[in-house]
Amino acid sequence: MDPSAPGRTARLLAMVRRHRVFAAAFGVGAVLRLVTMLGYGPAMWFNDSYEYVSVALHPRPHPIRPDGYSFWLMLLQPFHSFTLLTFTQHLMGLATACLIYALLRIKFRLPKWGPRWPRRRSCSTPTRSSSSRW
Repeated sequence: MDPSAPGRTARLLAMVRRHRVFAAAFGVGAVLRLVTMLGYGPAMWFNDSYEYVSVALHPRPHPIRPDGYSFWLMLLQPFHSFTLLTFTQHLMGLATACLIYALLRIKFRLPKWGPRWPRRRSCSTPTRSSSSRW
């Protein structure tokens, strides 16, 4: 191994410097997800949550629901923690943001600020966006 090659930390810091705007948005998103996770302890249950848990506990094909989420629940079942489940869901959300950013930057060659723009527009309130040409 070449001793002059930069370490992982140096490469990570260089990447963060190159993508400052995304790194800032990613950091804010991670903090908001952490606050949300702590505020809504361990998990919020919706009408379909019971069906996914039922399929995870008694594996069978569900006629309506996709099996992927129930499979994920089966993988996390040994830990007996809905907090871990919620945490992994938040990590997947952050990973999705990274994938979308990479796709927009590499495939569509948008500038560094480009991938952030649609998200800001879509977060506007319905009364504000109804008057725009969006």
